[in-house]
Amino acid sequence: MRRTISSGKQSGLRRSWVDRHARIVAMFATLASVVVLVSTVMVLSSGRQEAITRARNTSANVVGALARDLGRNLEVYDLSLQAVVDGMSNPEVPGLPAQLRHEILFDRSTTAAYISGIYAVDEKGRVVQARARLLPNANFSDRDYFTVHRDSANVGLFISRPYASRLRNGTASIALSRRISKDDGSFGGIALIAINLGYFQQLVDDIKPGHDGIAAIVQTDGFIVARNPRLSTGDNKATVVSAPEFMKRLTASSGSFDAQSPIDGVMRTFTYARVQGSNLIVVVGPALDDVTAEWKHRSLIIGTLVIVVSTAFTVVVWLLVFAVRQRDAAQARLVTIANTDALTGVSNRRRLDSGLDDLWASARRSGTKVALLFVDADHFKRYNDTYGHDVGDRALQHVADCLSKHARRGVDLVARYGGEEFFVALADSDECYAAQVAEAVRQEVAGPVDEIRRRELPQVTVSIGFIVCRPADGVDLEDMKRLADEALYKSKTQGRNRVTSATFADLLKEVER
Repeated sequence: MRRTISSGKQSGLRRSWVDRHARIVAMFATLASVVVLVSTVMVLSSGRQEAITRARNTSANVVGALARDLGRNLEVYDLSLQAVVDGMSNPEVPGLPAQLRHEILFDRSTTAAYISGIYAVDEKGRVVQARARLLPNANFSDRDYFTVHRDSANVGLFISRPYASRLRNGTASIALSRRISKDDGSFGGIALIAINLGYFQQLVDDIKPGHDGIAAIVQTDGFIVARNPRLSTGDNKATVVSAPEFMKRLTASSGSFDAQSPIDGVMRTFTYARVQGSNLIVVVGPALDDVTAEWKHRSLIIGTLVIVVSTAFTVVVWLLVFAVRQRDAAQARLVTIANTDALTGVSNRRRLDSGLDDLWASARRSGTKVALLFVDADHFKRYNDTYGHDVGDRALQHVADCLSKHARRGVDLVARYGGEEFFVALADSDECYAAQVAEAVRQEVAGPVDEIRRRELPQVTVSIGFIVCRPADGVDLEDMKRLADEALYKSKTQGRNRVTSATFADLLKEVER
């Protein structure tokens, strides 16, 4: 197998920094694309949070306004209850005429349409006074708004759970009540205002929480007073008591949180505010899908464009890198072809001239010696005439293989000088090493003579002349080549198939002549 042994850098086209570092450029381009993608994801993620924050701020304004409105109305209702309590606690009121007694008890009561009744109830749960004058025949001693005051004197204003009214054919209602105490402090009954739940439902129906959002008024124990959209089970029966973790989040006076609805399982961002002085909480919860719908649409467009552009940019850059590498490989092949002898596979004369100059200059800088060898196939014209040009070509290839085998260091140079003549330059070499290489080549070329070898390739021999010199001594390269050539001539004149060396002293003798 033939090999090309060369020294120094192969001559070729000068490449730009980008060409020499194309892979690094591509890696930086890929990194830039990744940075753009990550930055886009971060920006889009912050956009989602901004959309949720805006929805929460809007919901906070709504629940705040509604909670304040409810709080003011409850204050008005409480004033009406206080009037009934004060009147029923006064021992002189029961003895007054019915008209006067009615005015004293209910003069401060509100007349809003959603108030279904105002009553004074005795300690037995019977209605003893009513704003409507006509006393209903009913007993309320089993209601929570009655039992809570009977069992405790310090409840204050109590807002009951939703219930079905016994006086109005099961109409969903809620009651506000206060305790009436006797002179001795014992339980004397309650003052009661019954409010139609339609009032609360109207309040939440006016809120537009979005397609899958909700607006609700709930009590601290989890009972739903009103909800938009309404529940199919009926507002007076649906509760969230089964989700205590959800209710724990509503303990502050106001706030926001994201959670899955305990009723329908929809993920929402809930904002709430408690109605001051009551157990009512106003909750608005637009669905996260509704809140982020516009953001998702925008993010899909922007994200798709960024991914497509970044991917295309990265692909194009890497394609350019591969193209540059292929071009460099093609150029290297062209340079190799241009610098290689087609027949033998070693360097040609063109490569020898440039490579030898580089090797000589390097040896001059380092102060090392260089060995120059001229190698010539003996009687090659006669060999060609005898065996033919095909066999002659194989003989030259055999010589080149032997030279490459023994001058195999990366800094050594083997070249076909012309015809059947070869040139070898051994960097950092002394006389002993050069002589060893030359003799090894001579023996390798001649090789053992046997019948198989004779049939494949008749024996060929070479004559070699060499010189070892130090460029730092100020000698000229051409003079050294001439001395090596003269040493080769001596090998030929002394019988061929031999190695002859020239010395620096030969050059001095030549100069003296």
